Amino acid sequence: NTFELEKLFLLTAPNMSGKSTLMRSTAAVALLSNVGLCSPISSSSSASPGIAGSTTQTYTQIPHYDTIFVRAASADIPSENKSAFGAEMTDIASLFRSCTKRSLVFVDELGRGTSPKQGTALASSIFEDMAKRGMKGMFATHLHGILGFKDHYFHEDAKANICTKRMGMMDVDVVEDNVINHGNKSVDDCQDVDGARHCWDESGKEQIENTSLKY
Repeated sequence: NTFELEKLFLLTAPNMSGKSTLMRSTAAVALLSNVGLCSPISSSSSASPGIAGSTTQTYTQIPHYDTIFVRAASADIPSENKSAFGAEMTDIASLFRSCTKRSLVFVDELGRGTSPKQGTALASSIFEDMAKRGMKGMFATHLHGILGFKDHYFHEDAKANICTKRMGMMDVDVVEDNVINHGNKSVDDCQDVDGARHCWDESGKEQIENTSLKY
């Protein structure tokens, strides 16, 4: 994967698409570089700044971070009398106490410890605050409602530090006939979930019929 990590990524992706692997490998590269060890990355190329007609030089540039913070999905911790939600909030409190605009942060699937609606609202608020503080890193989520919050409610200072990214599976050549029927059945089985039928009608069926899965 090749990218420029200059802002706070809002990363959406299907399960098993590699978003957690991308986050952890990026954190590992930054950590190795910040302690003075070799990093397993390809070098980048750029002309010398401010010099007209300068030749292209090859170099590797990784900033120095004061904190590298990784918050992965967690479960409850009975030994500490913490629910999954309590563990999430403890981690986030630590993030805000420790991290600055010189920090590199990775937050994976925040909000799983509560309902989807509450998780979306809470994750949106936390993500906006991270962006307003100027943090760099990745915020991976399945809660696509955060995108709506970002577009309509986020402060402009936060929006300026956000870059929306997505990972997915493209160009699926063969789709079995029963996939669409299975999708309909799955939605029928969870009619009590708000928006399930709408999401399927507007997105899933069209994507499969076009034999291309996009996220």
